[in-house]
Amino acid sequence: MSWNKEKDGRHSGKVLGKTFRWRAALGLAYLAAMVVLIWLDKGCLPLAVAAWESGSTLPAANAEALPLQAQKSNPRPLQEETVPPPSPTLPAPSLADLTWRLNTGPNPFCPGWRLHYQLTVTNTTGIALDDLFISADLPGQTYNPVDGGSTKPGILNPLEYTMNWSFTQIAPNDVMVAYVIMNSYSSVAPGTELSTTFTITSTELAGELEIAGGLVADRRVCDKTPTPTATTKPSETPTATPTSSTTPSPTATPTSRVRRFWPLVAKGWVVPE
Repeated sequence: MSWNKEKDGRHSGKVLGKTFRWRAALGLAYLAAMVVLIWLDKGCLPLAVAAWESGSTLPAANAEALPLQAQKSNPRPLQEETVPPPSPTLPAPSLADLTWRLNTGPNPFCPGWRLHYQLTVTNTTGIALDDLFISADLPGQTYNPVDGGSTKPGILNPLEYTMNWSFTQIAPNDVMVAYVIMNSYSSVAPGTELSTTFTITSTELAGELEIAGGLVADRRVCDKTPTPTATTKPSETPTATPTSSTTPSPTATPTSRVRRFWPLVAKGWVVPE
């Protein structure tokens, strides 16, 4: 009898243990289902799944939608990644970005006068330039071209009849002056235009820039003073000054001499020759 009671006690203990385990499992399943339902209601489960699959953090804008327990389970701080906008592509500087001014004179000119051509260039490209070259193609019917006071002295090429300037280490807003003076022949026909073409090049700027300026011959201005340029007043060809003639004094005749001295002779003061 005692054996049966002991056996029944062990059997009932096993039943109670199994019942407790089943109830605990059901309770945990119920809690898990409630958590899932809450996440679905907040819309956080799809975001969490997507973040888990991609291995990235959730955007900061959706951080408040996560349950407090889910936020504590992620030790990494939520960060918002921003992509900077692409910087605008600036066009490369060119010779067209240079600022220039051409002064010429006198215009019109009298054949035989000196002619002035002055080009002023400013580096407004916004960058420093290692070099800049200026070449002036001088007009015909002129001679004896010289540098008129450039930033750097020009070099004459007598074979090509050009004046050339070379500038280096040019900082932004630096100013360069190319100035040439030459004589015109007195045989230049009226209405003839004597033009000088300046060509600008650089190893850092593509292409070339040509700037031309001309002066027109007109003999009607030959008796006038040449019009000065912005920097120098041309000197006109000197004109020979006529020599004034001296009127000879009339020679005294013997008669007038006798009349002048005769009173003195009569008084005996002067002895006639």
